[in-house]
Amino acid sequence: MARQRKLSPERKAFINSLLEHYQPTDANDVQEMLKDLLGDTLQGMLEAEMDQKLG
Repeated sequence: MARQRKLSPERKAFINSLLEHYQPTDANDVQEMLKDLLGDTLQGMLEAEMDQKLG
């Protein structure tokens, strides 16, 4: 049996606000939502790494 993860109230509220904002209706909508979120996060991480390495 798979272990169920416990969500903190803060994480649960964050997820609910994302779902309210994006209002996904199918798996493709969820995929697009994740692309938006991960794309911005990864871009910021890469830019910070480049700033650190290049000065």
